[in-house]
Amino acid sequence: MPTSTLQPLELFPTPHTPATHYRERAKRWRASVAVLPAGAPQQATYLQIAEGYEKIAAHYEARERA
Repeated sequence: MPTSTLQPLELFPTPHTPATHYRERAKRWRASVAVLPAGAPQQATYLQIAEGYEKIAAHYEARERA
């Protein structure tokens, strides 16, 4: 019996999948900031990373609307 090389539809990306992925990444980085002690040197870097992921998500959302 031959095996199929087809993948389930849920494995294929949809137009909003990248935006959702990057929004989730941003939320994780912001959560990482929240658990750091006040004034920790990593805070600024973690926030920059979160903001970068939010910009990427916004980019994909804009492409979705276009």
